[in-house]
Amino acid sequence: MFDCLGGGLAFGAVDVKPEVKPPEKSAPLWILTPLSKPEPPTGVTPSKNPIDAFVADQYRAKGLKPVPTADKATLLRRVYMDLIGIPPRSRSRMRL
Repeated sequence: MFDCLGGGLAFGAVDVKPEVKPPEKSAPLWILTPLSKPEPPTGVTPSKNPIDAFVADQYRAKGLKPVPTADKATLLRRVYMDLIGIPPRSRSRMRL
């Protein structure tokens, strides 16, 4: 089927095979490293969730402050936007 293309190199066509270089020595793959359970930082947040402690520790390291807890109206708006994709009606906000 492609016999007509086989003689292209004989007519001056350039062979464009990419050069394959062996990979350089790199760090070991992260997937092959053994699992470890780091201890959460203590005294950085009043929350009992260890994830919050890690986040608060990074906030402190970067000089950031967490935002205050959202009020009920803001939480309702977030839920509506996440689940339905539109903001709540004023009647739903009035029920709060």
